[in-house]
Amino acid sequence: MSASPTTVGQAWRAILARAGVRAGGYGSLVLTVLVILAFGVLVPWRRGFDFFDSFLIFAYSAIALLFAASALTDLVASSEAAIPLPPAIIAAAIHGWSVLALIYALGIATVNATFRAPQLFYPSPKLMGATLLFALTASVFVAALAAVLCVLFNPSVARTAMRLLFLLILLGLYFSAKILPPLWQNALDRQLTTPGLTQVGLIGAAISFVLAIGLVLALVRSRPPIPQA
Repeated sequence: MSASPTTVGQAWRAILARAGVRAGGYGSLVLTVLVILAFGVLVPWRRGFDFFDSFLIFAYSAIALLFAASALTDLVASSEAAIPLPPAIIAAAIHGWSVLALIYALGIATVNATFRAPQLFYPSPKLMGATLLFALTASVFVAALAAVLCVLFNPSVARTAMRLLFLLILLGLYFSAKILPPLWQNALDRQLTTPGLTQVGLIGAAISFVLAIGLVLALVRSRPPIPQA
C-alpha cells in the first residue's frame, strides 16, 4: 500500500510507480512493455504500410481505454486512505493516452525504418488528430466509469466489470456482420473510411467529454467512500 495521492501529478507518479511493483513483482511493467512492443513494433513490422489503414489506426484507441481503466482501479486499490477521485481519473486517462501515443510513434517509426522510406510516411493527420482526441476524452470517461464502479462496489469488482465490458464490445464488433441487417451493415461499412472515421472520432470525443464531465461532477458532489475488496 502507498499514501493516497491528492493531485494529478502525484496520481500519475503513483500509477507509474505502481506499474513496476503490482502484486509484489514486475508483472504489470512486463505486460505494459509487451503490449507496447507488440502493437508498436511487431504489428507495424508485419503489416507494413497497411498499419496506416484507417480502421486499424482508429481501433488502436481502445488500447488507451484499457490502460486508463486498469490504472484507475489499480491506483484506488493500492491507496491506504480515501483517494480524491478526480485527480486519479485524470491521471489514469493521461496514462492510457500516453501509452497509445507512444505506440503510434513507435509504429510510424517502425514502418518507415522497415522500408527505409526516402520520406516520412504517416497516417492521415486529420484522422490521427481525431483519434487521439477521442482516445483522451474516452479515457477520461472510462476512468470515471471505473471510479463509479469502485464506489458502488470495490476496485476488484470494478476491474472485472470493465474487462467484461470491453470483451462484450469486442464480441459485438466481431459478430456485427452476422447480426446486423444488410442495410445497417452497408451504412457501417461506409463509415469505415478516413473521412468517416475522422467524423466518428470527433463526435465520439464530444460525447465522451460530456459523459465524463457528468460522472466526475457526480463524484465530486457526492464524495462517496470507496469500499475495499
